[in-house]
This record gives sequence, structure tokens and C-alpha cells, in this order.
Amino acid sequence: MKDLVIYSYRDYRTFLEDQISSFPNHGRGVRARLAETMRCQLPFVTHVLAGRNHLSPEQAEAAARFFGLSAEESEYFLLLVSFNRAGTPELKVFLEKLLKEKAERNQLLKKKLKIPDTLKPEDQMRYYSHWVYAATHMALTIPELRTRTALCERLRVPVELMNEVLVFLVNRGFARKEGLIYKPLRAMLHLENRAPTLINHHTNWRHRAIESLVYERESDMHYSGVMSCSKKDILRIREKMAQVLAECVEVVKPSPEEDLVGLCIDIFGI
Repeated sequence: MKDLVIYSYRDYRTFLEDQISSFPNHGRGVRARLAETMRCQLPFVTHVLAGRNHLSPEQAEAAARFFGLSAEESEYFLLLVSFNRAGTPELKVFLEKLLKEKAERNQLLKKKLKIPDTLKPEDQMRYYSHWVYAATHMALTIPELRTRTALCERLRVPVELMNEVLVFLVNRGFARKEGLIYKPLRAMLHLENRAPTLINHHTNWRHRAIESLVYERESDMHYSGVMSCSKKDILRIREKMAQVLAECVEVVKPSPEEDLVGLCIDIFGI
């Protein structure tokens, strides 16, 4: 698997082949969907990948959008198409210099990137604005879910949203991109009790807990009830729940990353 994905390529057709192959079932059906997005016939895509035709700038933009490339990756991809289409040696040398500069700039940014101890307020607002950020962040600890395609299928979110999330996680130092693989650099975040985004965090996962009810999975467990008891016993229940949560954390620490679950525990006055 090549590092830096697109920045290590000098032929956009090879990049397209690798992207298509990264889909399930070795990319079966992807060429047809790509052709539909680019508004061309399937045989044309086959001819492009075989080196008999080139993409137009409009088709290149559509392809970048189809594969969920970031703005920076899309710019590099369009430049790569122009490089491969260049009709004179002079233009090819000029475009190759631009490609090299962009690749080096990207590499420099990655080297300078440091994992922050805490998120900046604006990044914290972004991270906790939608459940998919935390879900993707944790999903990357599972080897089978470390590609954009696998994440989209498992979390059932569009590729455009997943691309935004992955770019954010990589740019903030919580993940590293290696070829088509995204690897976690920091798996846990702790949110202080008085953090302004705490209510977003709880709300996001309560909504997800409610949505999970429709699936009726045997592996899930939901309990809702109303009870009356003494104030002293309310404190005892709260302490027991806190103890169970602490025990769950200890179970999770050495546990292999195989599946993704949400955990919500509630006890509150009415």
C-alpha cells in the first residue's frame, strides 16, 4: 500500500485503479457508478484505465467527488490529469514541478502535525457537533473499518460527510492516512464535566440509542423505567452504576478491537 495515497502517484489511472480495487468485492460495479457520475459510457472508463483515453477536466472533477477526495487531494488529482495529458515536454516538466511541490508541502504538514493534549474550543465544537466524529474516531481502532468505504458502509453515512470527518481527524492529529488506510493515533478523548460541548455529546448518543431501537438486535439491551425509592437508595443506585461503568472500562482496556458499540447509562430525577 502506497503512502500518502494520491501524493505518491504520477499516473492518475493507476490511482483510479487502486481506488476502485479498494471497494468491496474488488470494486465490482464501481466502474459503472463512476461512469454515471462522470456522465459517460462504461466502455469509456475502461478505455481510460487501459490508457487509450484521458479524462476531461470536468470528468476528473466528478471522479474526485465520487471517491470523496478532499479539496487538496482533488486539486492534486486534477493537476495529475493535466500532467498525464500534457502534449509537450515543456508543459510536462512544468506540471511535474507543481506536483512535486504539492506532495512535498503535504509531507511537511504531516511531519509538523502534533497530537494535541486537548482540542481547541472551535475544534471541540466541530468534534461534538455530530455523533459521526466520535464514532469514526473509535471505529478506526478496528482494523476492518480503516478505509473510507468500510466506514461509510458500517456507519451508514454518505461519502461526502465521511470525507469531512476523516480530513478533520487527520488534520487534528487523531488519525494518520497511509495509502487507503486510516490509522488511529489517539483513541480516547476526555470531556470535562463543565465543558460547553458536554450536552452535545450526551444528546448525540442518546439520539443514537433511540435510533438503535428499531433494529431490535439481540445483542442490544435497552431498559427504561420509573421507580420510587428513598433518597438514600437513589445515591446507592448511582454509586452502583458508577462502579459498573468503572468495571466496564477495565474490561475494555485489554479487549481486542473487533466491534463498535455505544454505551449510555442514565439515572435522573423526574
